Amino acid sequence: MGQGRRYIGGCNEIKQVSEYVYLGQIMSYDKMEKDLEHRKKKAWRGYWTLSEVFKGNKLKLLLKTKILESCVIPCLAYSAQTWTLTLWQESSLQTIQRSMVRSMLGRNDQIRNTTIREQTGARDITKVVRQLKMDYAGHL
Repeated sequence: MGQGRRYIGGCNEIKQVSEYVYLGQIMSYDKMEKDLEHRKKKAWRGYWTLSEVFKGNKLKLLLKTKILESCVIPCLAYSAQTWTLTLWQESSLQTIQRSMVRSMLGRNDQIRNTTIREQTGARDITKVVRQLKMDYAGHL
């Protein structure tokens, strides 16, 4: 028997793994960090898939923000109901959201994040995650 492999009934081989993806969520021993990184990659992939929408000049800013919040932010916040976030992880989510909004605006200059949030009307990702958790708790 090799390390990490188990035999059941002498016929079937089941491989023991430290992580796997189940329903789009990474299941592992250090789940939070890996799942969060997985979510970030998925969100950026969704953002760049829609880059023509976000970078183009055909749509108004509020419509772009609605598209961001309905198509990309759910990729980032998928399964957030089960997360227990540290302050660093919350900050990491906020940083990604701000980077996306700044990219959408084409701005990387020294403008306060609160000013950009006022311009776009974007909701803070941590508030979105908290609301998802509250909705889930109410469902239970």
